[in-house]
Amino acid sequence: MGHRAGGGNPNAPAVLARRGAPARTTRTLSGSPWALPGGAAAAFSMARRVRIRREGRRPCDTERQSLMTSSLSAVLQALELGHLDLMGDQRSMEAPPPAEALEQTVSAIWSDLFALFPFTALERDIEDLGWGFVNLFHRAAAKKHQLIDRLTDEIRLLLAEQDGSEIATADLEDKIDLARKVEQSAQAYEGMRDTAARHYLHETGRSWVPATGNRISLGTTAAIVDGRAYLQARRERVRDANMVHGTPVVFAGGR
Repeated sequence: MGHRAGGGNPNAPAVLARRGAPARTTRTLSGSPWALPGGAAAAFSMARRVRIRREGRRPCDTERQSLMTSSLSAVLQALELGHLDLMGDQRSMEAPPPAEALEQTVSAIWSDLFALFPFTALERDIEDLGWGFVNLFHRAAAKKHQLIDRLTDEIRLLLAEQDGSEIATADLEDKIDLARKVEQSAQAYEGMRDTAARHYLHETGRSWVPATGNRISLGTTAAIVDGRAYLQARRERVRDANMVHGTPVVFAGGR
């Protein structure tokens, strides 16, 4: 009887036990099921599908969800998308704060910080700390100028490769716009550096001098100017091409 109840399958009791047992899932600290390293999740998911098919039953909602989660997890791990930053381009296109706000903020930081040092053991370090504070903004501006130099080379290359197509023009416009935003950031850091340098002069009686480089504020590079001139000339050519040329003819009279 026991053999016929099992449908001729000697493993029927084990199958029935598995049917009544709750679905077992492996969870990590993050709470996601089947978060196994590498391709282990995909292999485990395939083995689970084979076992369900052999049992001749439809997977329950919990098992179906775990299978989908394990498959999706394996695909995402294989794609290795962790290095992507969806907001990177949008943040790079944002404008810096107003110059007045930056100047007031730097002045407030200097006043709050160096007002604590007089008549203390840190008073002798005011000059060194003040120099480092000014140099902080100087180095930030220098990094921006290095990026501008690279963008300038790319703009020159794009100008040399211009063929009049919309794609090439759009690439040039994007590169010039990015260079303009980086220039604004560099000018913001230079303004903060100059504000801190004035406080350094007032505090120590000495002018701030960088260890390397100079304090000259660079303007717009020639490549960016040439790029803007090219885009302006192209817009004028497109506008002229769409305008009607020739002698205007006026029709008058009745119907």
